[in-house]
Amino acid sequence: MLNLDNPKTEHIFRAAVLEDQIRDALTQMQEQEQDAEQIEALKAEITDSILPELHQLNRDHFDSCQAISTALEKLGSTIKNQDLEASWAEFNKFSDSMGDNFGTCFI
Repeated sequence: MLNLDNPKTEHIFRAAVLEDQIRDALTQMQEQEQDAEQIEALKAEITDSILPELHQLNRDHFDSCQAISTALEKLGSTIKNQDLEASWAEFNKFSDSMGDNFGTCFI
Protein backbone atom coordinates (compact mmCIF):
# COMPACT_ATOMS: atom_id res chain seq x y z
CA MET A 1 0.00 0.00 0.00
CA LEU A 2 1.22 3.47 -0.83
CA ASN A 3 2.26 5.57 2.15
CA LEU A 4 0.43 8.87 1.65
CA ASP A 5 2.94 10.63 3.93
CA ASN A 6 5.84 9.76 1.64
CA PRO A 7 7.21 12.92 -0.03
CA LYS A 8 7.13 11.17 -3.42
CA THR A 9 3.42 10.32 -3.20
CA GLU A 10 2.20 13.17 -5.41
CA HIS A 11 4.77 12.20 -8.03
CA ILE A 12 3.76 8.56 -7.89
CA PHE A 13 0.18 9.66 -8.55
CA ARG A 14 1.40 11.77 -11.50
CA ALA A 15 3.24 8.73 -12.86
CA ALA A 16 0.02 6.71 -12.51
CA VAL A 17 -1.86 9.29 -14.60
CA LEU A 18 0.79 9.08 -17.32
CA GLU A 19 0.78 5.29 -17.19
CA ASP A 20 -3.00 5.37 -17.60
CA GLN A 21 -2.50 7.49 -20.72
CA ILE A 22 -0.20 4.79 -22.12
CA ARG A 23 -2.74 2.13 -21.18
CA ASP A 24 -5.46 4.09 -22.98
CA ALA A 25 -3.32 4.51 -26.10
CA LEU A 26 -2.49 0.79 -26.19
CA THR A 27 -6.19 -0.01 -25.82
CA GLN A 28 -7.00 2.33 -28.70
CA MET A 29 -4.32 0.60 -30.77
CA GLN A 30 -6.12 -2.70 -30.19
CA GLU A 31 -9.34 -1.16 -31.39
CA GLN A 32 -7.66 0.32 -34.50
CA GLU A 33 -6.15 -2.97 -35.70
CA GLN A 34 -6.75 -2.18 -39.38
CA ASP A 35 -5.77 1.51 -39.33
CA ALA A 36 -1.97 1.62 -39.55
CA GLU A 37 -1.89 5.42 -39.67
CA GLN A 38 -3.86 5.73 -36.43
CA ILE A 39 -1.69 3.08 -34.75
CA GLU A 40 1.46 5.00 -35.72
CA ALA A 41 -0.05 8.21 -34.33
CA LEU A 42 -0.81 6.47 -31.03
CA LYS A 43 2.71 5.03 -30.87
CA ALA A 44 4.09 8.52 -31.48
CA GLU A 45 1.87 9.93 -28.72
CA ILE A 46 3.38 7.44 -26.30
CA THR A 47 7.01 7.73 -27.40
CA ASP A 48 7.12 11.45 -28.19
CA SER A 49 4.86 12.85 -25.48
CA ILE A 50 4.05 10.54 -22.58
CA LEU A 51 7.39 8.77 -22.15
CA PRO A 52 9.34 12.06 -22.15
CA GLU A 53 7.10 13.27 -19.34
CA LEU A 54 7.86 10.11 -17.39
CA HIS A 55 11.59 10.61 -18.01
CA GLN A 56 11.26 14.20 -16.73
CA LEU A 57 9.38 12.99 -13.66
CA ASN A 58 12.20 10.52 -13.02
CA ARG A 59 14.84 13.24 -13.34
CA ASP A 60 12.96 15.75 -11.20
CA HIS A 61 11.61 13.58 -8.41
CA PHE A 62 13.20 10.11 -8.46
CA ASP A 63 16.85 11.14 -8.48
CA SER A 64 17.31 10.16 -12.14
CA CYS A 65 16.95 6.52 -11.18
CA GLN A 66 18.92 4.56 -13.78
CA ALA A 67 16.67 1.50 -13.43
CA ILE A 68 13.56 3.57 -14.20
CA SER A 69 15.30 5.28 -17.11
CA THR A 70 16.39 1.93 -18.56
CA ALA A 71 12.89 0.48 -18.15
CA LEU A 72 11.36 3.52 -19.89
CA GLU A 73 13.85 3.22 -22.76
CA LYS A 74 13.01 -0.45 -23.17
CA LEU A 75 9.29 0.32 -23.12
CA GLY A 76 9.72 3.01 -25.76
CA SER A 77 11.80 0.74 -27.97
CA THR A 78 9.27 -2.07 -27.66
CA ILE A 79 6.36 0.21 -28.54
CA LYS A 80 8.22 1.60 -31.58
CA ASN A 81 9.58 -1.68 -32.90
CA GLN A 82 7.47 -4.58 -31.72
CA ASP A 83 3.89 -5.73 -32.10
CA LEU A 84 1.04 -4.81 -29.80
CA GLU A 85 1.28 -8.00 -27.75
CA ALA A 86 4.93 -7.32 -26.94
CA SER A 87 4.10 -3.68 -26.16
CA TRP A 88 1.40 -4.73 -23.70
CA ALA A 89 3.74 -7.25 -22.07
CA GLU A 90 6.50 -4.68 -21.60
CA PHE A 91 4.06 -2.06 -20.34
CA ASN A 92 2.49 -4.46 -17.84
CA LYS A 93 5.93 -5.52 -16.64
CA PHE A 94 6.78 -1.85 -16.08
CA SER A 95 3.55 -0.62 -14.54
CA ASP A 96 2.06 -3.55 -12.65
CA SER A 97 5.00 -5.19 -10.93
CA MET A 98 7.34 -4.22 -8.16
CA GLY A 99 10.78 -3.22 -9.29
CA ASP A 100 12.21 -0.75 -11.75
CA ASN A 101 9.31 1.69 -11.90
CA PHE A 102 7.57 4.51 -10.05
CA GLY A 103 5.74 2.25 -7.59
CA THR A 104 2.29 2.90 -9.00
CA CYS A 105 1.39 -0.74 -8.40
CA PHE A 106 1.04 0.20 -4.73
CA ILE A 107 -1.82 2.60 -5.36
